[in-house]
Amino acid sequence: MTNRCEFNGTTSNGLWNVLVVDDNNYIHVLFREILKNFKFEGKTINIISAFSTKEAIDILIEKDDIAVIFIDIFLEEKESGFLLSKYIREEIKKPQ
Repeated sequence: MTNRCEFNGTTSNGLWNVLVVDDNNYIHVLFREILKNFKFEGKTINIISAFSTKEAIDILIEKDDIAVIFIDIFLEEKESGFLLSKYIREEIKKPQ
């Protein structure tokens, strides 16, 4: 059994899409500032912001090229981030 995940999470223009899910705008600004000149495998980062669980789910349903997701575990309520993580793992189907 292997844990290798093969994913080409780049957009058509060669960016890595990174979803930041947090209800605090400062966190989104911080991610943008920290990653503005960052490159991985020659590709830059495209930060996509979601400020609620619903907004994150809508984005994930619409886009199938998210490479990484950063989630505030205490998003709207005490366990919102955990529930969102569970939903992503169990409900959102990505092509294999």
